[in-house]
Amino acid sequence: AHPAVKYMISTKDTETSMHDLDEDIADLAVLREPFDSAKYNYISLGMQDPLGILMREDDPHAQLSAIAPEEMKEMNLLVFQCYINPRFPKKLDISRRELSIRGTYTLVQGILPLVQSGFANALCTEGSVLRYTGDRLVFRPVTPLTAYDTVLAWRKYHVLPDQAEALIEEVRKILRR
Repeated sequence: AHPAVKYMISTKDTETSMHDLDEDIADLAVLREPFDSAKYNYISLGMQDPLGILMREDDPHAQLSAIAPEEMKEMNLLVFQCYINPRFPKKLDISRRELSIRGTYTLVQGILPLVQSGFANALCTEGSVLRYTGDRLVFRPVTPLTAYDTVLAWRKYHVLPDQAEALIEEVRKILRR
């Protein structure tokens, strides 16, 4: 609809993307929950991404179809950085103090060697690791099923360029279909 408009797309974690919105480095960002929804206008992209554990296929928990909070307490975990906030444990009905968190990460590609080596399992969303499963790694969802939404967001009370407004409108049209 707007062939002259060009976009720069970069891959960043949610915290960095929010910083870019706040500092006018970016007009729009694709964010995954949890994020500070009070600061942003957003449109749900209708992509519920299940939370789970990425582990080696020979891990004893890999035989389970889903991972309960009790099993998570037995694991050494690497946790996505944005999950270390007050909203995270509420979704899982588990306290961070009950987990053996060995470290945090911002992009899953950086921790794959640690999971492959057996150092720790990764608490992550399925969409972030789907392409890495099958290489001696498996993903098991947590139970009860916990999913995070993905949204297109922009800063509240901020005048957007016409191109950004046009993109938002196109996304709304696509989502109405």
